[in-house]
Amino acid sequence: MNARRFIRSFLFALALSSTLTHAADPEADRQQFLTRMRAAIVKNISTPCGVKPKQRIELKVILQDNGYVKAMALVQSSGAAEFDAAIMVAIAGAQPFSLPREPAARKNLQNLNFKFDAFSMPIPECKK
Repeated sequence: MNARRFIRSFLFALALSSTLTHAADPEADRQQFLTRMRAAIVKNISTPCGVKPKQRIELKVILQDNGYVKAMALVQSSGAAEFDAAIMVAIAGAQPFSLPREPAARKNLQNLNFKFDAFSMPIPECKK
């Protein structure tokens, strides 16, 4: 086997190994996706002045195959309608979300219950 063919075979085996290892940990992929999704949403939050959420907000979010939101419903309000609306607008502004290519992982991430603890996440300063 010549050197070029050996290197190509080695790189192919390495890529295949990486793919198999990556696919073997679906929970890690799920957590990575949810972390990226949450960061994109938090980056887009803009709340009106004086808004003081009183509790956690919980939303049901259903994503399409292309990463866009198909449906969103409020499961539990934060106690401040303006904050609830700001979270929903932030989700809409952060789409499309990059779903995994693997069909089972993609399907697993298309129906989410998303919770935002109003006290633990930084609420951006309002702009007057």
